[in-house]
Amino acid sequence: MQIKPLIATALGAAVLLAACGSSGATKAPATPAASTAPASAAPTSAAPASMAPASAAPGAAVMTDTAAADLRTKLDLALGEHIIFASKATGAALGGRAAEFAAYGDLLNKNGTDLGKMIGAAFGTAAEDSFNKIWSAHNGFFVDYT
Repeated sequence: MQIKPLIATALGAAVLLAACGSSGATKAPATPAASTAPASAAPTSAAPASMAPASAAPGAAVMTDTAAADLRTKLDLALGEHIIFASKATGAALGGRAAEFAAYGDLLNKNGTDLGKMIGAAFGTAAEDSFNKIWSAHNGFFVDYT
């Protein structure tokens, strides 16, 4: 049995699950943060119906300049980084490159802390602490599996 195709399949599934996310409504933070998108990038017409959330009225403009949208984008980017770091760490571990494995392990830990801060900003310190414990265990289990 070859390990690399199995890991690639598992990582691909994780990316797919992270990209799909949930289609349910989420609660945005009380104070919306300003978007850093340039004014020229602002939509000039309503989004196509296929892009509108299920709760949006047909033909209604979809708000993308919200704290919730910014959080989703930041989480997507950080989770994408996580997949890359995990893949690189796995390759280093399988190749017997201990220093490289340790370096990617440090990046995975920092990435996890960044994810925890995002969770904490949206849901509070208790959620951040719980997330950090679970995420750290997840990373450890992944290393053990490798």
